[in-house]
Amino acid sequence: MGNLRLTPLLLCLSVMPGLAYRVGAAERASPGVDQATQRDYLRRYGELAEVVTQIELNAATPVDRDRLFDAAIRGMLAELDPYSTYLPSETFQQLQRLAEESRPTAGVEFAIEDGRLAVLGVRAGSAAEDAGLQPGERVVAINGRSTERMTLAQADELAAAGEVRLTLAGDPPGDSRTVLLESRRLTAPTVSGVRMVDPGIAYARIGSFNANTAGELRDALRKMRSEGAASLVLDLRFNPGGLLEAAVDVADLFLEQGEIVSVVGRNGEPRVLSAGDGQAAEGVAVVVLVNRYSASASEVVAAALQDHGRATLVGERTFGKGSVQSVIALDEGRSGMKLTTAAYRRPSGANIHRFADATESDVWGVSPIEQNTVALTADQARRLHAAWGRGERPNADPQLARAIEQLRVSSQAE
Repeated sequence: MGNLRLTPLLLCLSVMPGLAYRVGAAERASPGVDQATQRDYLRRYGELAEVVTQIELNAATPVDRDRLFDAAIRGMLAELDPYSTYLPSETFQQLQRLAEESRPTAGVEFAIEDGRLAVLGVRAGSAAEDAGLQPGERVVAINGRSTERMTLAQADELAAAGEVRLTLAGDPPGDSRTVLLESRRLTAPTVSGVRMVDPGIAYARIGSFNANTAGELRDALRKMRSEGAASLVLDLRFNPGGLLEAAVDVADLFLEQGEIVSVVGRNGEPRVLSAGDGQAAEGVAVVVLVNRYSASASEVVAAALQDHGRATLVGERTFGKGSVQSVIALDEGRSGMKLTTAAYRRPSGANIHRFADATESDVWGVSPIEQNTVALTADQARRLHAAWGRGERPNADPQLARAIEQLRVSSQAE
C-alpha cells in the first residue's frame, strides 16, 4: 500500500484562506462567546478544511471541490429539519428573480410521511392535477432516482426543473406508474367551487394561498351574501399552504380584532400578526373543513378562527407544518439557503408544528372537537380529490354533509 500524503492542519487552513478569514471574522463578531467555544470553532473549521484537503490529495478518484462543499452544506442543513435546504446558484437566482406565485411549477408539493416521500398537495390548474396525482401517494423515484433516503429539500430541487418524471407506488406495489410533469405558470384561481349547498348555506374551497386569495374570497362572499347566504362552509382540505400574509388576510375577513398568528423565533420578540377592522363576513356563521393534508397557511386560518370562536371545525386533525423558513444569501449572493428560523403559534399560544419525534398525544396541528371529527376512508379521499381535479362534485362527502348539518342546527338554535 502506498504512502498517503498527509497535510498538517496549518497547511489546511493556509490552502483555504477564505475559510480561515471567515473563522476569524466569526470570532471577532461574537464577543459574548467564551474562549473555549472560540477555540472549538477554530478546531472544527480546521477539521473540515483538513477533510477537504485529504480528499483532494488522496481520494482514489478526483473530486470537484465545489461538489464537496455543496455536499457539506446540504448535509449540515439536512441534519436540522426537512425544510432547511441549500439553494445552489441557479436555484437561488431564479428565486430572486421571480415571486413565488409566478414561478413555473409542476404543481406538486411533497412531505415526508412515515420516513417516505409522499405527495402532500396538488395545485389547481397544474400538470400534477392533470396527471391525477393524489395527496398521500408515495413517490418512489424522481427522474429515475430512488427516493429512498432522499431529503425533502432534494426532492423539491429535482421537481423544480422544467420537466420532472415521478414514479408513484401502486397498490399493490407492482402497479406503480410513472408520470411526466412539465412546469407552467399557474393562472387558476385559488378559490373555487363557490355555490349554495343548502338554503342559506354557501360553500367555497381554497386550494392554496397566494396574493390573490383574500380578494377572490372577498368577491365570493359578496356574491354569496347577495344570494341570501347566512352561513359558509370554508373548505381547506387538501390545502398544502402558501403565503403566510395571504392566510392572515383571509382570517382577517372573518375577525374584527385580535391575534391571528404569532411567529416565534430563537432571537428577538415574537412577531404578532393581528386582525384589522375590515370584516367582509360579519354575521356569517362559518364551518371550516380540514383534513390530514391541510398544512401550513391553511392551519393558520383554521387555528385563528377556532381559537376566536369564529368557526367550528369539521373533519380530521391537520398535517402539522408550522415552521417558518427564511431565505439567506450566501457567497455574496451567488447562492443561498432556506433555514428554519421560527415557528407559528396559534392565538391560544399552542404549537402547530409536528416535530419529527412527535406522537399522537402531543400538541400539534389543528383538530376538530371529538363530535365533529369525521374521517374519510382512503378510497373516499381519493374519489373526492379526483372529482375536484375533474371539476366535478363528489357523489358522497361525509365531512361536507356534517358541516351542513352543523350549520342547520346552529341556524335553528338562533
